[in-house]
Amino acid sequence: NKMFDIVSNKYANEISIALAAYLLGEIGENIFQEPGKSGYDQFIALQQHFSRVSIKVQAIILTTYVKFINLYPDTDDVIKGIFHKYSLSSQLELQQRSVEYLILPNVNGGRTLMESVLETMPGLSEEKSVNALYSLLNKEKETDKEKEKEKNEKEKVIAKVSTNTNTTASTKSNNANETITKTPSLKEANLLSLDEDDVAQVNSSTIGIPGSITSQQLKSW
Repeated sequence: NKMFDIVSNKYANEISIALAAYLLGEIGENIFQEPGKSGYDQFIALQQHFSRVSIKVQAIILTTYVKFINLYPDTDDVIKGIFHKYSLSSQLELQQRSVEYLILPNVNGGRTLMESVLETMPGLSEEKSVNALYSLLNKEKETDKEKEKEKNEKEKVIAKVSTNTNTTASTKSNNANETITKTPSLKEANLLSLDEDDVAQVNSSTIGIPGSITSQQLKSW
């Protein structure tokens, strides 16, 4: 009942869907007489998730569907339609299962063989059941930790690239400012190219001193 209620919610997570598919295929017949929990209702609850779960979980659901055919005759036609569809799938796991499940009722032995093949798995002891559940939950936690670690690594790389970019831009800016500071103006460049007497002559013309005066005369003057 609990797993059926979980999988009936369209926002159920993938692990819950996989677990519910297995349990409904094995012991779903214990609740199928309750209102809203018939074999067809169980099929609908699982099928709403089929297209968005991984190939591995889809394979589990297909196996549950063949068990539904064995348990609930009213699901036969719709489920065989799904098997026909996925017998042409490019995913070999889904293709193989679908083909096998389609021909299973026609193998020598017919219905009897089918019932034998799809017989409910032997029950686990309470201790083994608890351990299996803990193992499943721990696996989910490890997956979450791996995703968080990957996210943090990506953030570190992005931060490092951003820092390097800012440092490079700052260095270029400082170099540009230093170049501007050190580069003499046109007037300064011209003066630097003159000898001492020429400089004196240029300066004398600026302050009204006769241009023919020498540097020695300028000093005594």
